[in-house]
Amino acid sequence: MKPMVRRCAPWAAQVSIPAVSTIAEAHSPIQGLGTFYNYFLHPFVVPPHAILLIAVALMLGQQGRDRARSGLVAFGLAFISGDVAARALALGGAPQTILLCGAVAVGGAVILDRPLPTGLTTIAAAVAGFAIGVDSGTDGLGLREELMAFAGVSSGAIYLTLVIAGLTVGFTQHWRRVGVRIAGSWIVAAAALVLALSIAGPLKRTSGHLALVSEQASKC
Repeated sequence: MKPMVRRCAPWAAQVSIPAVSTIAEAHSPIQGLGTFYNYFLHPFVVPPHAILLIAVALMLGQQGRDRARSGLVAFGLAFISGDVAARALALGGAPQTILLCGAVAVGGAVILDRPLPTGLTTIAAAVAGFAIGVDSGTDGLGLREELMAFAGVSSGAIYLTLVIAGLTVGFTQHWRRVGVRIAGSWIVAAAALVLALSIAGPLKRTSGHLALVSEQASKC
């Protein structure tokens, strides 16, 4: 086990550290794409969005066709509501820690793979959709560009969730469900790691600032 940990640790660090820096950068337009396709890819390239979307989709797929259907409808409506609210009220996005903590919670449900109440899965999907929608809002665009961005990001988020949930619903064999649970464990690990690294950065800067202030105070 220890040799495998030593082999995997550098790889995990190489993957997660760029992911943390991408959180702030991925909201910028992707060069060479039109507005619609640029924002269609938005949920795929922002790590907290992608992690939470995949977790929600896997959870809904595990719960069966009927619960997945109601959860997907709730997710789509909540996402659109959150995106519209963010654009209309200039909310400035959702805290990344909320998205990552949500991914950890939903990923934990995927690992357990237990039947959940329909209301719980629907609420979880709606809360996740609203949070991602709020964090997907844009400002400073013209009306036409705003509409294209709204259509693109909504289509991308709903498409990604629908495809993954639809595929997972068909996984009735035991070994396939085990694979979904393993994917859930990777989601929890990735979200927890990105969350820890995103928190560690500000803490490190704060401790450095306090040390500098303490050093200057001692010289006075």
